[in-house]
Order: sequence, then C-alpha cells, then structure tokens
Amino acid sequence: MLKKLKGIKRWIILAIILVAATYYYWAFVREPDWRESAIQDIDFIHQTLSNDHPGARDEANPQFSQTLEKAHRFASSLAERANSPAGYYYATRAMTMPFEDAHLAAQFYRAIPRNRQWPGFFVSIGDNGQLRVVSRDADKSPPVDARLLSCDGKSPKTLYEERVKPYIFRSWLPALQAGDWPWILIDAGNPFLPPLAACDFDIGGKVETYPLKWQPLEPTILTEFTHSVEPRVDPSTALQFVGDEIAWVSIASFFDSGDSVSEELASLIQSIEEQRERLERAKALVIDVRGNLGGASAAGYDVAKALWGDGFVADRIPRFSSTDWRASDNNLDRLDSAMLGLRLKFGSDSDLYKKVSEIRDGLQQANATGQPFFVQLQPQPERTNAASRTLPENVFFLTDFDCVSACLDFADLMEAIEGVTHIGTQTSGDTFYLEVVSAELPSGIGQLVYPTAIHRGRERGVNQSHQPDLPFTGDISDTAAIIDWLSTRIETSND
Repeated sequence: MLKKLKGIKRWIILAIILVAATYYYWAFVREPDWRESAIQDIDFIHQTLSNDHPGARDEANPQFSQTLEKAHRFASSLAERANSPAGYYYATRAMTMPFEDAHLAAQFYRAIPRNRQWPGFFVSIGDNGQLRVVSRDADKSPPVDARLLSCDGKSPKTLYEERVKPYIFRSWLPALQAGDWPWILIDAGNPFLPPLAACDFDIGGKVETYPLKWQPLEPTILTEFTHSVEPRVDPSTALQFVGDEIAWVSIASFFDSGDSVSEELASLIQSIEEQRERLERAKALVIDVRGNLGGASAAGYDVAKALWGDGFVADRIPRFSSTDWRASDNNLDRLDSAMLGLRLKFGSDSDLYKKVSEIRDGLQQANATGQPFFVQLQPQPERTNAASRTLPENVFFLTDFDCVSACLDFADLMEAIEGVTHIGTQTSGDTFYLEVVSAELPSGIGQLVYPTAIHRGRERGVNQSHQPDLPFTGDISDTAAIIDWLSTRIETSND
C-alpha cells in the first residue's frame, strides 16, 4: 500500500510539473493572438461583473450597470483593433477604468511591452491648475515654465479626458492627479491614440507653437521625473526615536498572516510595550503610514490599541451598518478555493476559518433562495468610556497619497481620536465595494481582481480623501525634511 501511495505521489508531482510547463509555455513563450485575447478577456470581465460584482445588484447605485454596458461597448470596439501587446493592454484596461474603483482591475502576470516616447520635455500641473514645462532635454523644446495652452487645437482638459482618464489608473483621485496630468504629453505606446503633432505655449505673454518631435523615452528618465511629481517612500515597520524628542511609529502595511498580525506588526506592538516609558516621555509621537497600501483593518486597530489602549480605541473605531456579500455560484466557488488554503495554513479550528465559514454558509443560503446578497449585520458594541493610555502631548498622523483600503480605515480612526493632527498630503480614496477575490482571465495572460461586498453605512464617502490639517508641501518622501519642519512646530507648541 505504501509503495502504491509513493507511486501516486510521483504521478501527482509529474502532473504538477506538466501543468507548470504548459503554463510557462502559454504565458511566456507562445505569442498570444492579441485581438482574440482582448475580445475574450473583455467579454469575461463584463460577464463576471454582471454576475458576481455587488454593484450589478446594488439598488443604491443604478449607474453601475449603465457604466458596465458603456465600458463594454468601448473596450470591445478597441479590442477589434488590438493587434499588438499594447493594443491588448489598453483595450483590457478600458473595461475596468470607468468604474473609478481602486479595488477593481485587470492585472497581468508579466510586463506587457509598450514603447514609450516623449517630445524632449515634461509638463506638470501646479496648484493654480496650469500646466507648465518643468524639465527639458532638447534645445528646441519650449523653455522651462512655459505654460501649455493647447495641442492640436485641444485644451489640456480635453486632452486629459481623451488621452489619460480612460487608460491611466486612479486618475479620478485628486491626490494622484499630479502624477497623471504629465501623461497628456507622454506617448505611452497606446495604439488607439495618434501622437500629437504640435502644441501652443504661453512664453512671457507671447503664444508660440512648437512641433513635437517624438523620441524614445528612457526608463531612467521617466522614473526620475515621476518621482519628482509623485515622490514615493520605501516604507518600513518599526518604532524609532529622533533623539528623545520624537517617537516615530512607521507602518508599511496592514497585511496580516491570517489569525494574527504579521511578524513585523507583532514586533512593532512588542516594541511599543517594551519602550513605553521612553515613548511617553517624548515631546511628540508621529504615526507614519506613507507608502501603506492597506491590508487588514483589524491589524491597524491592533497597533492603535497598543498606543491608546483597547477600550479607548474600541469606542472610536468607525462603524458601518452591514456588509452585503454578493451571492453567486462563482463567488461561492472562489470562496471555497480560498477556504481550502486557509484550512491548510491555519486549520479548521482557527478563528479566521470559522469567520469565513459563516460568510460561506450565508452566501450559500442566499444563493439557493435567489437572494442577491447575504447581509451580514455588523456588531454595534456599547461604549466603554475607557480612558486613553498616556501619550506625548503632540500626536501627528503622517500620510501620503498611497494610503488606501485598510489604510483609509485607519485614517478614519485617527480622525476620530481627539488631539491627533493629520500632516503630510491628502490620502487616496476608495468606493463602498470591498472584499476582493481574483478570477483568471480566459487568455491566461492575467487575472481580474474585483470586490464581492458592499460596506453599508460608512461615513466616509465614495473616493473621498482625508485632507491633512497641516499640509506638507515639500518632497513627501524626504523624512529628514519632514522632521525639521515638524520640529519647529513642536517647539512652538511647547513654548
């Protein structure tokens, strides 16, 4: 019997190798039929959103279905002309972009080639809404600070609506538009957009026309420029001290490992407890979530509880009324697959597995009775009126434009805690549709990530950002500059 099992194991291993080799061949060796791939993937996305996305049955959002059909018509028209990798890429993106939802996207397993070009200069948008040349690499380019008036007879706003918004991710969020506007004068290899020929600029009160001479855009040049208009940090998770004056809690992510917070977050919470006395003696506490893209909301709340205390934080966690889970055969199948992984990793007795099992049972019952949703009412615990643990007099919450999803839930909590001053830049935003799953696209080129539930009764609105009390107008990735800027304010407040 043992020998038979060993033989079966060998066959299983061989089967896995064969599947992996087949996937490698189709994903990385064989050139896809880009037009056919675009058509079938766009149709699949349309069908999945119709059958499995909560928005398709959300009576509070009748516009969703209209957007879905309009997006399908537009993306399908592009797919018919998608005869290249870039054509596939932009046609597929056009299917998800109109929903303006950071939790809905087509993601690809490998980089899809797109040849980028530029006219030898970049433009950027200022606080006054004007686009000006900010850097140049050609003698015959318009000078730095020249104001863009139009290109090929179209205003910057029209160019943005036609060339950027349908294709560039999260262009609808004010916090990220500074990084999106320059793309009206960057040829991103989109075959559905003909290159612009000439632009008019206001130079010292005189209008001058410049023909655009497109040339290959080196990745290093683009990276350097994008960092200048949309600087990003390399986040970490730790408790550090700036001298004895500032306690600095940086949180790179709220992703957890299942039943508990990740090792990094667990280590952070332990450090907070071990260095509690030093933290309390500091003049200021900074909670830094720059670069944090979310994860599990509960993980963020655990960090807050370590700082302020369990009861104090529990009283201030923002509540919503219910989570409405979209009931469908596909969502049940995808949840079953997720549960198998959870059972293998954490066991069927784990709290996480039990919670997901409750959702699965509710979804199955709703689906069997033809209900569009399993409505999971959220607990509304009574306030404990617990006091806060001792913290420095000055508490600052530092954000950048990356803060989204569970990071936004953490920002909701920070806003609800008295005495916390929000500094940095405005955050990102999200919709009421959350709890994502993934479904592989028929082409095998990538996957569709989409939400399966609605959070009802959330106070923060759709794609609403948190605005800082004290905006930092410098390079948000420059920690040393932020410390200098903040130190002045701490000294002033302590005088």
